Amino acid sequence: MLNPGRILIVGGGIAGLTLAAALHQRRFDVRARVPFGGLEDEELHEHAAVQLLARAVLPTMVARGRGRVVNLASGMGTRAEADYSAYSVGKAAQIRLTECLAESLLGTGVFAFNIAPGLVQTEMTAGMPRWAGHTAWTPLERVVELVCAVAAGRLDQWSGRFLRAGVDDPAVVAPLSPSGPDRQLRLRPYGADDPLA
Repeated sequence: MLNPGRILIVGGGIAGLTLAAALHQRRFDVRARVPFGGLEDEELHEHAAVQLLARAVLPTMVARGRGRVVNLASGMGTRAEADYSAYSVGKAAQIRLTECLAESLLGTGVFAFNIAPGLVQTEMTAGMPRWAGHTAWTPLERVVELVCAVAAGRLDQWSGRFLRAGVDDPAVVAPLSPSGPDRQLRLRPYGADDPLA
């Protein structure tokens, strides 16, 4: 059993078919803001708000000198997704927030992680035309395994980074020490001469 007050697991999102250019502005705003407290509609109250929950729990974790925050991310937050633009934008912001949290928590004994559950068969994925007929689902047990490895402190060196259940085996990634921008959102230079490189 996980010890209360030592781990916060946050997830939430609405992944309806949303073309950025065609979606009504209010619906785009709500879908993109769900992970950050954009809970204006009654139907959205069930969704976790990353920023609000972290703000509520982190002071206690920092005071104790231990804790872990797991934000359930998505691969859709790592790339542009025309068909699910609001979801992609919201998850990208959530990924970046986790990176900022991890950076600000250095030396406190509290760590923050982005864990993508992979393609898990849920009501949300069942309602996405993109996955109609899909059969290679990520077993929920792989998600639990990865979160438990984080909770046990076996992956603390991955704080602020992106891990994906079903791809990242805890036994394989535990001895690795990522550095620099490994598994973080970054602007990729067009070449060695790029002034932003």
